Amino acid sequence: MQEDATVSFDPIYEGNTTWFQRLFVFYLFSVLLLTIYRATRVAWGILKLWKLEAENSSNEGSDFQAYWYLCHRYKESFKKFSHLTLLLSLLVLAMGSINVLAGVSTAKAPSVPYAAASMADAITPFSLAIVVCIVLYCCAMFFDAMLARRKSKRDQQP
Repeated sequence: MQEDATVSFDPIYEGNTTWFQRLFVFYLFSVLLLTIYRATRVAWGILKLWKLEAENSSNEGSDFQAYWYLCHRYKESFKKFSHLTLLLSLLVLAMGSINVLAGVSTAKAPSVPYAAASMADAITPFSLAIVVCIVLYCCAMFFDAMLARRKSKRDQQP
């Protein structure tokens, strides 16, 4: 007869996140929310620029410049947040790596699977940050192209 043998799996590493990794993920979430808000503001400003071009009013020059400058500032903030997020992600990666290497150096019998799994946990926030940086930079490039197009159309009008 055959016995019912169950195979148990004891994980070598149970993942845990540090306080700075959790705080950094909260920062990434906040930046994404802020990006959505600012992207809608820039889109609204570009729509307003389009309406000002269509109206051809006498007071259009000052309004056009004001809205264009506001949109340009928001667009530049996307780039600045992208750079800040990249630098913070490198800092979080370095701090996570230091924790992993300190744990490996103080272990009685260092384990390669344990070190690899804990390093993967340290790399995860970095990977999320790279995605957020790409989103921010793509927003900046998209709105930069839209603003340049509006500005060139405005300059070509007689």
